Amino acid sequence: MNQTQNRLPIFLVGSLFFIFVCCISIIALALAAQTFVFRPDRAQTALQTPAPRRALPTVQPAPTPVPLPTIPPALIDNDIETEIYRRVYQRVNPSVVAIRIIDESVLPEDTQDVRPFFFNTGEGSGFVLDTEGHIATNRHVILDASSIVVRFYDGILAPAEVVGEDRDTDLAVIKVDPTGLDLRPVTFGNIDELHVGDRILVIGNPFGNTNSLTTGVVSALGRDVALPDTQFRLPEVIQTDAAINPGNSGGPMLNARGEVVGVA
Repeated sequence: MNQTQNRLPIFLVGSLFFIFVCCISIIALALAAQTFVFRPDRAQTALQTPAPRRALPTVQPAPTPVPLPTIPPALIDNDIETEIYRRVYQRVNPSVVAIRIIDESVLPEDTQDVRPFFFNTGEGSGFVLDTEGHIATNRHVILDASSIVVRFYDGILAPAEVVGEDRDTDLAVIKVDPTGLDLRPVTFGNIDELHVGDRILVIGNPFGNTNSLTTGVVSALGRDVALPDTQFRLPEVIQTDAAINPGNSGGPMLNARGEVVGVA
């Protein structure tokens, strides 16, 4: 009887402790639920707040272009080199001619009546030697020509004939009837007065473009060139960087005074 009475208080104490632990657990769960409860007002605010955007790089406007300074007219007018070119061209151009040739041996039979200045098989340049109608050119320009037509600076066309040629120097002289023509002979200079670096001007008929001027300097003196139909070499050739193209052959090479010092 006494043992049973001693056990009851222990049972009651255990029961009370169990109840206490359960209450503590319930309170802890309630607090946790309060912390994580869904708040619609806060969720709506979070959805409405946009995420911060990354700033795009700005493009700086292009600076206003600054115009290049123009050359004062006084400096242009006083350009010595330009003035030399102008004066030489104005003086010598009327003496330079375009030469067109026709070789009937290479034409079809039905073109025998075609005039040379409408159909040419070769072309070159030349320059007036005197008022009698003599014109200098290269021999290879008029070689094997059946007909020769000369075009002057003013557009007048005149037939010409060969009066002399030299194979070893590749030079030739042709002649036109001087009647009614404005013939202006060239002036010759001295090649011995040339130096490397001196100005060289060439007037001619490159690719059929009449009265064209190209310029350069004397690159070297005393060169020699092989000719195609002779055993000799052409001596005392002037080397220049002035443009010389097909059609320039036979035209004058000029110094800064407008004097002929060579043949292109």
